[in-house]
Amino acid sequence: MGSERSSIVLVTGFGPFGSHKVNSSSEAVKELKKLGLGVQNVKLVVAEIPVLYDHVDKILPDLIDQYDPVLVISVGLSSAANILTLEQFANCAGYDREDIAGKWPVDKKCKSVEQAPPDNKFKSIINMDKVVCSPLLKAKNIQACVSDDAGLFLCDYIYCTAMGWMRHLNKPLSNAFIHVPPLNKPFNAPQLAQQIQVSIQAMLLQLKEKHMVSF
Repeated sequence: MGSERSSIVLVTGFGPFGSHKVNSSSEAVKELKKLGLGVQNVKLVVAEIPVLYDHVDKILPDLIDQYDPVLVISVGLSSAANILTLEQFANCAGYDREDIAGKWPVDKKCKSVEQAPPDNKFKSIINMDKVVCSPLLKAKNIQACVSDDAGLFLCDYIYCTAMGWMRHLNKPLSNAFIHVPPLNKPFNAPQLAQQIQVSIQAMLLQLKEKHMVSF
């Protein structure tokens, strides 16, 4: 086991936007980097991405190409959330909200998508309902919920970009998006990081069952 090539989990957070001068997603991801994943033979790579569509278009595919991750997770802030919210689907079109540069995608579509599914949504192979009900989360008293609509802004867009690029590479859609509350409403960054860590552990167990990762 020790001689095997380490699997990589890529986790991204977002920079500031709007009234959120400090984005809880990037702060939580920074703390996650300190904490680690706590899974043998699985390496964590993190990145912060500006709230800009064209930066997502360039940076995320480059990261996937560079690291060949077994699991790609993006974390984003939701003012409506008070617990972790795991997104099952990513929308391929309908992006008409301006980013921090006042721009939106050409034709309001996700650039990485070569051929959208019939319902214009990608679905992760990770069963998010199973994640939130995982004994790992229950053991830590972590509450989380599942959403079917990631919101048609940068959070949704980066999720779709990741799955579109994984599809382009003929890889399984082993992706996740986690919405987190604003800082201290009610969790601080280290608390969010621990919750994200345990959620990732639950996701990796699903991939282990599919023989996509070993640890």
